[in-house]
Amino acid sequence: NGDAPGAAGPPSPGPTSPGEAQAAVPTTAKDGTPLVDVTMRVDEGKQYFINRITFTGNTTTRDNVIRREMRIVEAGPFNTMALKDSVKRLNQLGYFKPLEGEAVDVQKTTTADNKVDISLKFEEQNRNQLTFGAGVSQFEGFFGQLSFQTSNFLGRGEALTVSLQVGSRSENYQVAFTEPFLFDRNITGGFDVYKRQLQYIGYYTQKSTGGNLTFGFPVADFSRMSVNYAYESVRMSDINEAFLDPTCIFDADAK
Repeated sequence: NGDAPGAAGPPSPGPTSPGEAQAAVPTTAKDGTPLVDVTMRVDEGKQYFINRITFTGNTTTRDNVIRREMRIVEAGPFNTMALKDSVKRLNQLGYFKPLEGEAVDVQKTTTADNKVDISLKFEEQNRNQLTFGAGVSQFEGFFGQLSFQTSNFLGRGEALTVSLQVGSRSENYQVAFTEPFLFDRNITGGFDVYKRQLQYIGYYTQKSTGGNLTFGFPVADFSRMSVNYAYESVRMSDINEAFLDPTCIFDADAK
């Protein structure tokens, strides 16, 4: 409670078990402040190593996608904090329902007295989206659209987006792909290419073609930095002849 010990000091401790704190005889500082010396007796337990790490329930996601997120390895020392970080990284993927409770099981190996077996039980979540529809817009007119998006393409942890939209006055095509572990290294690489066309009735038709390249790398356990390069080419066609008439060009500097 923060109060200074009495004149008699704290009671002298008896025998303690390993890991308990023992208080020595009270002492007094030069200015009269009561002090207590504390000695910690630590008995380091047996070092455990990891015998096997097994995954169950990952019917779509490949084992190597899970294993590359683990911060513990087979035959390496067992570390509780590293196991918690591994579970956190796996939960952040979003491929599975959250790992918690009995889904993470650590058991002593029956054939060795200093090894443990770790079992992770997964339950896959659907990471695929298929969208289709039709509509009408003031600028695009009547249009139909179809798109497919997944963040776990073929169970490899890759993100893929394919989208197309075709209308009476517009067209829009897009393909995007991201590899989170480029060349089996913790480097993100991806691209996004598109082609668009939009007709402005009575004015002109705009055609755009371009893309993006993205590279990312980790700067901390749960932080990344990305570099992006974008290129776009825009062209005009079917320009209204009125825009080409020199007499229609207004010079803002003219007096």
